[in-house]
Amino acid sequence: MSAVSLATQVTFVFNLFIAAFVIGENMYVAQYYGKKDYVLLS
Repeated sequence: MSAVSLATQVTFVFNLFIAAFVIGENMYVAQYYGKKDYVLLS
């Protein structure tokens, strides 16, 4: 029981870091494309 509790805490903290990274990355991408400061490669 204690090992399962510890593993879920580690997983929860890891998921928090992943979510923060993804949310931050999405904000940068939204600003980048919202500004329309890019060149499409074709």
